[in-house]
Amino acid sequence: MLRANLQREGGQARLLPKQCEGGQAALVIVMSVVFITAIFMARGIVPALNDTKQARLQNTSREVVVTAEAGVEDVTYRIRKALDYDDEEVLVIDGNYATTTVSDDFETGEKTAVSETLISDHTRRKSVTLLPGEEVVFNYAVHSGEGGFIMQNTASVSGNLFSNGFVSAVGNTVDGDVAVAETSGYLEDVYVTGNAQAHRITDSTIDGDAYYQTLESSTVNGTEHPDTDAPSSVEFSISDEKIDEWKDAAEAEEIVSCSGTYEITGNETIGPAKFPCNLTIKNSADVTIAGTVWVEGNIVIENQSDIYVDEDLGNKSVAVIADDPSDSEGSGRITLQNSTDFFGSGESGSFVFMISMNDSFENEGSTYAITLENSAGGDAVLYAPHGGVLIKNHTDVVSVSAYLIQMENNSDLFYDSGLESTFFEAGPGGSWQIVDWLEAQ
Repeated sequence: MLRANLQREGGQARLLPKQCEGGQAALVIVMSVVFITAIFMARGIVPALNDTKQARLQNTSREVVVTAEAGVEDVTYRIRKALDYDDEEVLVIDGNYATTTVSDDFETGEKTAVSETLISDHTRRKSVTLLPGEEVVFNYAVHSGEGGFIMQNTASVSGNLFSNGFVSAVGNTVDGDVAVAETSGYLEDVYVTGNAQAHRITDSTIDGDAYYQTLESSTVNGTEHPDTDAPSSVEFSISDEKIDEWKDAAEAEEIVSCSGTYEITGNETIGPAKFPCNLTIKNSADVTIAGTVWVEGNIVIENQSDIYVDEDLGNKSVAVIADDPSDSEGSGRITLQNSTDFFGSGESGSFVFMISMNDSFENEGSTYAITLENSAGGDAVLYAPHGGVLIKNHTDVVSVSAYLIQMENNSDLFYDSGLESTFFEAGPGGSWQIVDWLEAQ
């Protein structure tokens, strides 16, 4: 039954359905629904806003991390590629800045790069530490292979000597220790200020102790140790495989356009690069070596020319390699003469390694792989693992390793202790190893 309201109109009273009251109720219900919906919507907006804020924060966080990483990666690439860089580098990515500073530890040779990025009050620091990676240890002033070591005239050695063959002289001095490997090895007519060890020692004077199986016509001022076996042969410090890696790295960087002979007579910086020809440096030229150089032919350096390690390489050494695989017995020779001088970078432990892969002497030939003569020398290391080296006429170097070595005519060899741990610039990825890659903050 419908409920009705009593309404008076014109003195008359009549009953009406309660429609107005129902409309008001509906309105209340609608408003309640709207109010409740608004509440739920308000409750939903807050998380949405929070999610949006969080997304922005995450995006900013990613940007700051990526930018900081990019800064340290850029400087690391420059260091490992031996490219130019400043102590402070600034990299800009999409308007964001990464500032990277580089510091050096001169005792260990390490470099540390720290990149810092600031975006909307978010800061990130990335740090990488790099250590020179191509390390080669040279324990001897002289290291000869089975071809042996010969000293004549007034040649002398300051430093230790090791031979896989023999040591023969005419009373020349070795200011250090001498060791000759295997039962076929012998030490003959040498004045040794330190200790000596060989299967047979003949006509020599040993200030220190002597270790031997046979001792003939010799003076030992220290203690004698008869019935002592000779040491085993020792491999050369740089393997052929490593030299091949260095050659590949040089070729990958640059192949110089040349044929016949490439001549340098002025000031020039070379390397890392491959020269598919002979290389001649002469007439008081000043040449800076900035990376490994591979000459697929012969090398001649003469006439008061000066060779420097790039100062930006710090305490690292560089290799200059002569190797012609198509003619290993006749080509790949190095001639250093006429007041040619070699200089490191200016820091201790930096040298120019002159490496010849000529193998004439190892194959019973007579073509010298390296010849050093006429007042040439300096911060140079001569290295010919399969060939012969001839040093003569008022020359000096810091170390020599070769299948056969012959020194004569006032030539001197002064070992540098920096060779005990030698780091090389040797192409991409080779010259620096990553020790640590950290988030500093």
